[in-house]
Amino acid sequence: MASALKVSEQFERLAAQVERMEARRLTRDEQVHFAERAVALRFPDPTRSGMHPSQLLTVRRPEDLGDDLYTITNRVQEHLCRGGANRRAADGRLTRMRRITSIKREIELNSQLWDLATEVIAA
Repeated sequence: MASALKVSEQFERLAAQVERMEARRLTRDEQVHFAERAVALRFPDPTRSGMHPSQLLTVRRPEDLGDDLYTITNRVQEHLCRGGANRRAADGRLTRMRRITSIKREIELNSQLWDLATEVIAA
């Protein structure tokens, strides 16, 4: 019973955070800043990313339209995890960002993106 109560409380806390993210609108500058920080999570060395962070803000699906923090976080997450964005390789070749295939790395990146979004709410 105590375990079920703890899980229930966690869901309530997460639902409250999602509501705050959905209520928080981001200006275009804030969106780009969020994307810059997110690119650094995937590519800690900025010279290796080979892309402009605003590429992560491109809408792929109609469900991804919107300027709230939750939608922006999901849009950025999809680009970073599923790949597909054009970028320049270190040698200058035009290439596409690869999909993350490691479950561990994807969970790690998703967790970092969530933390990044919660920082925006707290600010």
